[in-house]
Order: sequence, then structure tokens, then C-alpha cells
Amino acid sequence: MPPGHRLGVLRGHPTRATGRKTAILLSGLLCACGDAGSPRPQDLRQDTYIWQRQWTAATADAAHGTDKTIRQLLVLAAEFPATDGASHKMNRIPVPWEKLRGRDIGVVLRIHRPDKAFFDGDPRPLAETVGTTASQVLTDARTLRIHECQIDFDCPTRSLETFAPLMRALRAREADMRWTFTALPDWLGRDGFGDLARSADGFVLQVHSLKLPEAAARVVPLCTVEESVRWIGRASRVGVPFRVALPTYFSRVFFDLSGRVIDVVSEEPESAAAQQADAVALAVTEVDTLLDLRARLWCKPPANFEGICWFRLPTADDRWILSTEAFAKVLRGARPKSGIRLRADAQPEGFLKIVAENTGEIPVVPPIRVSLIWDDGHRLVAADGVAATRMRPSGCGATVEWREREWPTLLAPGERRILGWIRLDPADAGVRCVPENE
Repeated sequence: MPPGHRLGVLRGHPTRATGRKTAILLSGLLCACGDAGSPRPQDLRQDTYIWQRQWTAATADAAHGTDKTIRQLLVLAAEFPATDGASHKMNRIPVPWEKLRGRDIGVVLRIHRPDKAFFDGDPRPLAETVGTTASQVLTDARTLRIHECQIDFDCPTRSLETFAPLMRALRAREADMRWTFTALPDWLGRDGFGDLARSADGFVLQVHSLKLPEAAARVVPLCTVEESVRWIGRASRVGVPFRVALPTYFSRVFFDLSGRVIDVVSEEPESAAAQQADAVALAVTEVDTLLDLRARLWCKPPANFEGICWFRLPTADDRWILSTEAFAKVLRGARPKSGIRLRADAQPEGFLKIVAENTGEIPVVPPIRVSLIWDDGHRLVAADGVAATRMRPSGCGATVEWREREWPTLLAPGERRILGWIRLDPADAGVRCVPENE
């Protein structure tokens, strides 16, 4: 599920945005003429993941105050193998379960890489490890409303037939619990997937973060409507209840000089390797894509569809994600405001600061360069960028451009970023700031 292990093209073209908004409007209109036998919107569910390995006060506050539209919190509770290198031990996440009292909970157990015995066809050691941990977690959270245990397993597609026996062993151990797993689109239709799906009570289809972008791509979507609709259609034909996982986050993909990916980061801080990268690309959550998919799924739900699992819950200390306010609107099918303002602010000292400000409710990618145009008869006296930008004067104007390693980046809602400064003579010139994209 996390983007770092499964991660391609976004541009801010007005025609694309207009077309997407039209599609969302048409999807909404189609609701009025859906099939009589389709589930009502209130019969579908929206769940959200809490994927923090270290809970902060902001995590606890977000969990406690989760929008009531969210039916269930899917909480990362343990990972295998443990970070201490123990081959048959899971690393427990210190979840403050008391903070989740009163909410419906799903427990998520993540499996990164089992040992060789598992792929040789013996699921018992891993089942024992995961089952023991699941029992411990359920005991710790016994006073809460636990409705589900979900296995998030980086299982190679070629080894799907080994996954089903693991699920059966876990279900046999905790027979009263609902057991589910996360699935990738590449698994659908493969040998062994049907058996795997029937070995569980349902699955979550992940349609985001499936391809790593190339260094030259710069800004790419985490998921698209076209691919997601195709995969969802295939999932509905499996004959098992399923949900769809959609993103709320943004990821930075770091490259070395040869274009090789050296790290993928969806939360701060950056790793030491990322800080030495030569180029960066940004994989973004497109709100219009989320609203389009939600409208389609709510208007005419496919067979066996249960709802959406949002990855992940926004918190106040996470800037690489939709804001809480924007997420609340998306949950209800409403579009958050989006906007960026570029301006030249006059300073008392006689120069102008070039500023980019996010005036909307969702994170935005600022333009890679901004052209500054001023009136004839004014002379440029001095100009410079800041650490992340460079300034290039040209005639009756100049261009401020992000440096290679600094763009693309995000502006959080309400965030102001100084791009550079200029000084003109006379100082009273009107300056227009014109955005440019690649």
C-alpha cells in the first residue's frame, strides 16, 4: 500500500481541467438515471488508512476527529520483518488505541518480504508469526470495535498461489474476524488470484502509485480515471467483495545523474540519499480524478463494490497530503478551491519581492518559471533569485526560474514562497507576473 514500494503525465493545461470538470458534471447527472437495482450511496462506505509508524499529537487529533463520513479507520499495526533483523518477528507499531475509542477499526498487518520457506510452499512459519501478532494486537485493542484484519503483502505476482494458504491459515486462527488483503491490478486474472480472493472475505484494489515516473516527466498523476475504471471493472468480475484504494498524498521521486531512482518520499523528512539527488519528479493526487472516480462509483456501483479506502488520513503536521478541509469536501463529492497567485510586492526599501501564494484549499505545484514584464521607460537596476531560484534579466522584463533540484515542489494551502526580487528605476513601475510551464 505505501507509495514507496509501488510507484506516471500531469500538466496544468486549462483544456484538460475543463474537460475533467465536464466529465464530473456528467457523472453527477447520470446519478439521476442509474439502474434501479444499484446500491444507494449510503450503502457504500468510505474508509481511510492511518499509516504513521510514529504517532504524533497531530496523528492522534486527526484520528479522534475523523470526519464522520469515514466509516472505518484502517490502522497500520505491525510490519514484517522487524527492523531489528529478526527473521520471524513483526515490528509492532506503538498505536495509542485508547485514542480510537468510539470508532470502527480495521487492523493492517504489513508484510515486506517473507523468508525463502514461504516461497517454497510452506506458509506455516509466516502464518504463525503474523497470526500471533494479530492475536496480540486484537488483545491490546479488545475494548475497541475491531471489524477487520487486512494483510498488505508485497507478494510477487508470480507467487500468488503461495498467498492463499497464508490467508486460510490466518482465517483459521481468528475465525470470527473479517480477513481481507490489498491487491494490485497486475494480479487480476493471473493464475492463483481467484483462489486467493476466495480465501479471504474481500480485498482492496490499489489503483494508485503503481508506476515510477522517469526523471524527465517531472510532474505525473498518482492515478488516472481511464486505467482505474478498467481495473475496477476487472475486479468486479472476480465475484468477491472489494473496495478501491485512492490517494490523498503527494510523492517526491529522487534521481541520480544517470536517471536512476534513488528514493521515493511521501512524508518528511527526506532521507540522506534524497538530499544528494540530482533531479526530482513529483507524483501528485489530482482532485478532479478523485471526484470523477467517486462520482462514477457512487452513481452506478459495479458488482461486488463496497466502497473506497482513502490512503491516507490527513494530519496537521503532514504537508504532502490534502488538507483536512479539502479531504472533507472530497468525501462528499465537492470540489475544494484551487488557485495560485503570483505578484510583485512593493517594499518600503524601494524593491519588489516576487511572491507565489497558494490561495486555494489543496496543495499546488507552482509554475517552473515566471516572466516579469514591466512598463517601457523603466530600467532594471538589480535583480536576484533566492536559494531555490535563479533570475535572468532580458530587455523590459526578466524571468525567475526554479533550479533543477528544487522543482517540482508543492505550495501548501495558504503558503507564500518568495521567488526573488527586482529593483527598478523609477521604482513605481507596474510589474506583471506571467506563469510559464514546461
